[in-house]
Amino acid sequence: MADAIQSFFKSQQKLSTRYTSNVVKNIWKEEMGPTIFSYTKRVQFSKGTLRIYLTSSTLRHELSMSKQKIANLMNAQLGAEIVKEVIIT
Repeated sequence: MADAIQSFFKSQQKLSTRYTSNVVKNIWKEEMGPTIFSYTKRVQFSKGTLRIYLTSSTLRHELSMSKQKIANLMNAQLGAEIVKEVIIT
């Protein structure tokens, strides 16, 4: 019985993690707009770290200067401090 309960909670945690990751990706798309999103190759969110992969080195440099601002924007949309670090590559 205890194994079944632990298994249930682990599966719920995975669902919650995937859901949060998808929400973060959607917020990135909405908040950055179509121009920046068109240069976005991939968005990953795991364990409080938001990783943004861009195809433009100029945009990468520009957004690297605003990492804290991006984290604050994402957290404001999420309603909690979930994004702790932003990595732009």
